[in-house]
Order: sequence, then C-alpha cells, then structure tokens
Amino acid sequence: MSRLPNSRGNLGKAIALACFGCTLIGCEPASSGPPEVSKLTTLAVAYGLYQSRHGEPPPDEATFKAFLTEHSQQLLEKSGVEQLDALFVSSRDGQPFVIKYGDQDDPMGRKPIAFEQVGQGGRRYVGFTLGMISEVDEEAFQALMAGEPQGDTP
Repeated sequence: MSRLPNSRGNLGKAIALACFGCTLIGCEPASSGPPEVSKLTTLAVAYGLYQSRHGEPPPDEATFKAFLTEHSQQLLEKSGVEQLDALFVSSRDGQPFVIKYGDQDDPMGRKPIAFEQVGQGGRRYVGFTLGMISEVDEEAFQALMAGEPQGDTP
C-alpha cells in the first residue's frame, strides 16, 4: 500500500499558504476586529508560511523579522501598523507578544504559537499556526499551554 510522504504536514503547509495569501490579498478587512486579532493573525499565518517554506518554525525573532521584511509592505498594510516592530506588540497590554520560536511538534496547528503576555480583563488573545485566533480566560490559557486543546481552538 502506497502512502503520500508526510501528507499531514503537506496539508498543513497548503492551508497555511492559502491563509497567508488571503491575508496578503485581503480576503478579510484588517479593520474587522480588534488590532490584536489582526496583528496575531498576520504573525500566526506568517509563522505558518515560514514553517512551510523552511520545514520548521522560525528559530528566533531576528530570523522571523527578516522573513517578514520580505513581505513587510503588504503585511503592515493588512495588519494596520506602520512599522514592523509594532506588529509584535499588543496595544491592549502594551507588551510584546510572546512568540514560541524553535522546534514545535504540532502538525495540526493546535498549540499556541503567539499570545498576549497579559491581555485585558483577565482574557488574552492566542494565535495558532494556521492563523486561528482565540480570546481565552486564564484557565483556558493555562490548559492550552499544558497542551490541552479547548473546544473553540483549531
């Protein structure tokens, strides 16, 4: 019986690439929600695109920012920020987003890869590899960080 090599990974890569393309060409307006959602969506989809092109997540912030610079004009436009560094900061808590760099074994995109450090009102936005964003309370956030997927996450 023949099997496609790494078919699960290829599906994830194709979805990430499609989502990234949608982000770039404007399938959904950037102003359709809080700025954190737009920023995290852009970061999460770009993270997935990096992973699909390189076979692994970005190893560090400098490498990820260099990758984003290749697409900065369109990315910044769609995310509603004027400078690349602003893309990495939540306007709700004023803190840089936490981004999980390096090796992550998560072919289905269920682990958080970017999130607000503090958030607002006991809730924070969390981004996943395939571009999904969820706003979760502290209990759900801790469960996600422990690897326990929630019902409304990808």
